[in-house]
Amino acid sequence: MIICNLFYSCTLALGNDVNLAITEVVPSIDQVEVTNMGTAPVTLSGNYPFCHRFNYSSSIPSGTTFAAGESKVFTVSSLNATNSDLWLYRPGSFGSASNIISGLNWGASLLGRTNLATGANKWDGQSLTAPDAGNALALSEADVTSSTSWSTNVSPNLNSFSLPDFQADLISISNTTATLNWKGGKFPFQVQSSTMLTTGTWQNEETPTSSRSKQITLVEDRKFYRILSEYNEPDSVEYQVTFNATWSSNTHQNFPNGAHFSSLIGATHQSNVRFWEVEGTATSGIESMAETGGTSTLRNEINAAITNQTAERILSGSGIGSPGSHFFRFNVSQDFPLVTLVTMIAPSPDWFVGVSSLPLFQDGQWREQVVVSLYPYDSGTDSGTNFTSSNADTNPQEPIFLITGLPFDEEGQVAPLGTFTFSRVLP
Repeated sequence: MIICNLFYSCTLALGNDVNLAITEVVPSIDQVEVTNMGTAPVTLSGNYPFCHRFNYSSSIPSGTTFAAGESKVFTVSSLNATNSDLWLYRPGSFGSASNIISGLNWGASLLGRTNLATGANKWDGQSLTAPDAGNALALSEADVTSSTSWSTNVSPNLNSFSLPDFQADLISISNTTATLNWKGGKFPFQVQSSTMLTTGTWQNEETPTSSRSKQITLVEDRKFYRILSEYNEPDSVEYQVTFNATWSSNTHQNFPNGAHFSSLIGATHQSNVRFWEVEGTATSGIESMAETGGTSTLRNEINAAITNQTAERILSGSGIGSPGSHFFRFNVSQDFPLVTLVTMIAPSPDWFVGVSSLPLFQDGQWREQVVVSLYPYDSGTDSGTNFTSSNADTNPQEPIFLITGLPFDEEGQVAPLGTFTFSRVLP
């Protein structure tokens, strides 16, 4: 059985003119309502002109401030009540579609700048039915670019714009497909799902959408769904990393006694710092970690990056025998979205597994889960060739490289020694 529950949540929108919209027009009396549909105030720098049938004589004065959600009414002189376009522009060229903020067209023909707006996806290329004298055209849905969002020939209700309540409209199920429909709210919308209503983790279903409909493929017996309005990914989230060490005599014939991995050590950081990389030279911290399992030197290097504001926090976890597993949780932010995490292969001269600068925030979204197969690396600081080789410093030091041969080679291939699984936990 599929149980569908729809919730909504609104997050902070940018306080800029992109949130302004024409929301009601009474053409016969030259009245136009403009609303700040965002959640932050907007103050105009420069005069913002209205354009209708290539008439640019009316504008919103520079310095006008719209509070969050506030509507203001302006007189736009000489509106044609039967057939016209109407566009709110930023200061600048009227021939540039990027300066169009919002608008509409009514009557028998597409006029003025309507084709320009349509080509820039600021309008859907349709014309609304012109209202009777004294009546209004009023926005009734948040999608200002769609003619279907407008109600025509309605009684004026200037200076009081409000969207319909954000709520589920229809949920239908056909075989293994559920279709979720909703009304009201402001795009972008994000559909999320969870197997538990109150204690489960909510996961994104694909990417945000401006549509008010979503098809979901049903693969589980019980699932809850919710829809977030004005969706923006949170600045900071919590992840769990699970280290699953699979290295054993079953995966590698040349398996040493006392095989284990040292304490995990790493960081969340920005792209302008790297703690290790293939073909790069190992730092003293990576050398110490790979040769002895020590973490104090690498910890100092991470702390230096934190001081320089290129890293945010240190990650640390327990060492484990192999095979075995260990997990811990950590927070990561959009400002420091990369993860580096390493552990020594022990016993070994200078070998380790890990990830370097793995992005957890990508293409505007937090990744729900990332699984990384862990292959052995040589830090290039010790020339030993087997697990129990005596100390033999490499001079000069070699670059870090992936080990593709003995002692991990199995019939021409090197099997992974385990996995790191990064799973988004909250929110």
